[in-house]
This record gives sequence, C-alpha cells and structure tokens, in this order.
Amino acid sequence: MKTSNRQLGYLLVSMIITLFMVASIAVLLTQRSSISANTASRELETIRAEYVAQAGMQHALWRTQNNACMGDVTIPATTLGTDNYTAAITGAASGTSFTLNADQDAWIRSDDIDRNNGTGGSNHVKFDNGNVEQVLTRFDTSSLPSNAQVNSATAWFHLKAAKDHPEGRITVHEITSDWDEDGVTWESFDGAYRAGAVAVIPAQDAGDTWVALNITGLVQAWVNGQPNNGILFDSIADGLHTEYTAREDGTSPPRLEVTIGGGQASAVVVESVGTLQSGVTRTQQRTPVTAYQPATVFEVSSGEGSGQDTMMKQDSQSNNLGANDSLWVQDTSGGNGDHSLLQFDLSGLPLGARIVSAALSLHQHFAGSPGGTVSAHRVTREWDEGSNDNSPGDGVTWITYDWFRFWSDAGGDYDPQPSAITEIPSSAVGRFEWDLTSLVDGWVHGDYPNHGLILVPHATGTDLGFKSSDDLDTSLHPRLTVSYACECGTSCLAPQGTGRIALIGDDWTPDPDDQLKIEIIESWGYDVDFYQDRDSGGINWSNYDLAYVSETSIAGDVNANLVNLSIGVINEEPNLYDNLQLASGDTEHVGSSIDVTDNSHFITSVFPQGSLPIYTGGMEILTADTPLAGGLQTLAEFNGAATLTATDKGVQTIGGTAAGRRVTLPLGQHFAAGFDWKNLNQ
Repeated sequence: MKTSNRQLGYLLVSMIITLFMVASIAVLLTQRSSISANTASRELETIRAEYVAQAGMQHALWRTQNNACMGDVTIPATTLGTDNYTAAITGAASGTSFTLNADQDAWIRSDDIDRNNGTGGSNHVKFDNGNVEQVLTRFDTSSLPSNAQVNSATAWFHLKAAKDHPEGRITVHEITSDWDEDGVTWESFDGAYRAGAVAVIPAQDAGDTWVALNITGLVQAWVNGQPNNGILFDSIADGLHTEYTAREDGTSPPRLEVTIGGGQASAVVVESVGTLQSGVTRTQQRTPVTAYQPATVFEVSSGEGSGQDTMMKQDSQSNNLGANDSLWVQDTSGGNGDHSLLQFDLSGLPLGARIVSAALSLHQHFAGSPGGTVSAHRVTREWDEGSNDNSPGDGVTWITYDWFRFWSDAGGDYDPQPSAITEIPSSAVGRFEWDLTSLVDGWVHGDYPNHGLILVPHATGTDLGFKSSDDLDTSLHPRLTVSYACECGTSCLAPQGTGRIALIGDDWTPDPDDQLKIEIIESWGYDVDFYQDRDSGGINWSNYDLAYVSETSIAGDVNANLVNLSIGVINEEPNLYDNLQLASGDTEHVGSSIDVTDNSHFITSVFPQGSLPIYTGGMEILTADTPLAGGLQTLAEFNGAATLTATDKGVQTIGGTAAGRRVTLPLGQHFAAGFDWKNLNQ
C-alpha cells in the first residue's frame, strides 16, 4: 500500500508539474497573442495612415495640375471618416491673377468686303460654299507689368446657344497689323494674320458653352514689347457657320485670365500627412513635381494637313482604297477581312506637353451591322494613303504599304498589344470612341514615331463601317481630340512654319540625333533635306530658305562654305563661330539652364527674362569667346558669356558684314559625355 501511495504521489507531482507547465505555457501564449495582436494592430494603423497620406498626395498632385500656376498651396485638414490628411505644395514663387476684358472685337466677311460688323452682340465664323467669315478679338494687356513672367494665359470665349459647329474645328491665329472694331472690313484687314495656328477650338456638339484657349506664348510676347494686335478665328471646315458672344453682350463677353509670376513657377515639392484618430501619422513627399497650366483641348481630323486614312481589303489584296468614303473593319467567314488605317497630324501640339487625355472618335454608319469589338493598335512603319477607290494604283494595299513595298505581315505591321478596345452593339449608328491617351503621349514625347494606328476586328463576326475623311459630310469625319497641359512658365506654343531647309551633318545618312531633328522640324511644317558636311560647298542654295548646321558636322569640312550665304543659317557647331565670323571661338560648360537677357528679339519674345531650363539635367552648354562680332546680338548667356546669339543681315562681323541672318544655339556636342538630344526641354 505504501509503495502504491508513494507511486501515486510521484504521479500526482508529475501531473501537477505537467499541468503547471501547460498552464504556464497557456499564460505565455495568451500574453504573446496579446502582444502579437497589439503589434498587428499597430502595423494595420501604420498601413492605414499610409493610405490616408496617399489620398492627400493624390489631392495635392491634382492641385498642381489645376492651380493655374499661382504658386504655393496649402490644403487644410480633409476628413476621411475618423481620419484626416493635410497637404502642401511648396517651392514655386507666388503668382498674381489678372482677368482682362476684350477691348476690341468684330467679324468680317468675304461676301461683303466693305461691311463693318463691330458693334453687334455676336461674332460669326463661317466657311461655307466659298464664303468666309472671321472673328477678330483683342484684349487690353496694358495693365500687365512690362517684361513680366507669364506663368499662364487662357482666353475664354462663349459659344452661343444652338450655335454648335459639329462640322469641324476653328483655328486661332495671331493678327499682324493694327485694326479698329468700328471700321475694320474684309478689304481693309486684307488677311493680316499668321498662317500657323496658335490654338484650336475643337468641333462643338452643343452650344451655350465656354471654350478655353492657351495663348501663354502670345501674351508673353506682348508683355515683352511685341505689338498686341489680337487674335483671329478662322476655319476650313466646309459647312461651318457658328456664332460666339461679342464683348458688346454684357452677359458672357470674351475674357483673358493671366497669371503673372516672379521666379520659379515649376517644379514644386509636394508633401502630405495622414493622421488617424489614434494619433498615428505618416508623411509622404515627392520632388520634383511639375506644375501645369490649365488644360487645353486640341482636335484634328485625319483628313486635315498631313493626316490620312484608308482601309485595306483582304479579298482585294492588290487594290488601294485611299479615296473610299468608308473605313471598314471586318472579320467574316471565308477568310475575308478588312483593316483600316488612320494617321493624325499632331504638329499643333506643343512639344513636351502633358497629355491629359486623347480620344479617337469615329462615326459608324452601317445600320445593318451585327456589331463587334474593334481594337486600335500602333502602326510600326510608314504608309501611303493613295488616291484610288478599290483599284490598283498608288498607295497602301492589304499586302503593300506603298503599292510596291510589302508589309512584313499582310494586313499591316502593328504592335500586337492593343492601345484601346471598343465594343459596338449591333445596328448602332453614331459616334464611338477609343481611349488613346497612352498612345498619343508616346507619339508626342518621341517614344516611337507617329505612323498612325490600325483598326482590326477583335472578335470573329465583326462587321462595321466608319466614315472616312473622304466623305462629303465633314461632320462625320474621324476626329482625334486631345486634352493637354503645359508646364507653368513655358510658352506653350507649337512651332509652325513653311519652307525648305538643308540640314548639314557628318555622314551620308542622318545619325539618330539628326534623324530626330528632321522629324521634329518636319512636324512643324518644314521640308528638310539632309546633306553631308563635305558636300556643303556644292549645294544649290537657291532651292532653300534656310541652312541648319548640326553639331554632328565637322567644322573643317564645312569651313567657310556658308559665310556668304544670303539665306539664314542656324548653327549648332561651335567650331564654326570663327568661320562664320561671329566670334573668335567657343568654350564648353556643363549646366541645364541659360539666362535670357534680351527678349525684345522675335526669337526670345515668347520667354520671360531670367533662367530658362533647356535640358532636363546637366549637359554640355556652349558659349562664344570674345572678341565678338560688332553686330552680334546676345539673347541669352551662361555664366555671363554669350550662348544664344543672333546676327541680322548687313550688320558688322569680325571680317566684314553679314550676308544673311545667323543664329548660333547653345546646344552641346553630340559626342560630349551624357549629351542626348532627347533630354532637351521641348
């Protein structure tokens, strides 16, 4: 018995110890669970605070794009349930806002050339059966400080109710001579405006609305002392006849909103703080962040300018359809299919602009359509629209991209990844859109060349017909509508012109830098021919309006071949300073900005005086060595030395007088470390 009792005692002790250990472990586990729960709770609060801070960051980033370049901004505490965020935009000089009224406006007409229309409540724009009506408007900018820095300038015009113009867009131009609203007529005005458009009013589907025009570059030129003769509305959209409210109508007259600044307008620092009810906070910061002017809308048809559109038929694979009034997209039984090509002229968009949105709009006209899904893809090679209507001849076909050279793949060469996809219901007649924001952004910023886009069926059975730019009704033409915004403090102008340019480089064919220059210059409306520097002495200069010497050329091969040219010369090659008799030589520096010292010249008239960033980062900048030619005009400097210079015809040079205009750019040499033409601020 005793033995048994002892054994039982041992068992009880072991059990008690075991139970104690189990209980102890349970307590420890409970405590650990509590600690883990607290830790997890704190981690969740941290993550939550990060999300709240991110909401504040998105709010602040939105404000940088919608602040009208007014400088620093403080976003007060904004509640999100029981939490809140605050945010701030700092680093930009404050701006001063001006709202200016039109002091003159009138409209003129080609079918009544002696009639004055300067006192009514409406201004007419028309292009119909050869009759043209144009609107002239001038804003009183005398209250703007002379030589002030214009951070942004937006003109607002009111389209009258029931006066929409779906037929097409209106182009806006700079007026080049003085006029008076009480006396101006078609005959007296005599077409005194620049051909290149400074802005565009897209086709409008409804009246009683305001349209905005970015004319920052023009206003900057006006405050720099250039004549302010106002702007003109014109159109080539056949059938258009519309009306805008005149200044005499006191309800909604034209106005110009201007922000004047001093110092840096962009980039800025954005910081946000997320705060929870518990007191946990998290901070996010981004720098540098670009600050933008108010967004502007640009619209173009595939049938305007250098745009083009056509379709390709698989069952007529050797025929061109460039003159057909339809763009078919089909994938039907029997292996037959249709693809359509479109290309839009984007030269009216300012280089470097932020693409806010871009939408392709097409009119589907096939009432018996079974519908289908259509994808838009980026085309990867050039093509030629042609001028035939389903017959052999010049232009693109199902198997060739210009009648005699073959696609790599029949039906077109394109990126297999769709840029956009749109589904169209059966029998649905009307306009449909594709979101091409990413694609247009890539074109504008040079990520890939603009060879246009192709529409292909995304599903078997698709059978759709869209109107092409060859249809007689211009209101049904394809449209690309782009909303864009320019950086605060930039001119926001798309360079445009006409003429023929000889570009001189160092090889038989352009290197990548020169090819990029050619593409950019041609997008501005010029024709460019490329020559090797050693051939510059044999060029027939009577065929050209301008010589452009690339920094890829070798000065010894160009030598003095250009010094006696009567046409203008733009020079990037620093070693030609002495050959052109402009300066004794050059010096290389590294930087990202130059200082505009003279903006009275037309070249720099769209820039404020002071720092002008020309590169996105530090790269080579060239300056002219003294002595300088007596007639050399310094427009910008780097560290006090001349870097952007101009010479007019007939002024004194180092060796005599200038035979023509000469401009030398500050751009570094292509073989310089880190220099890349793509890093120019455009």
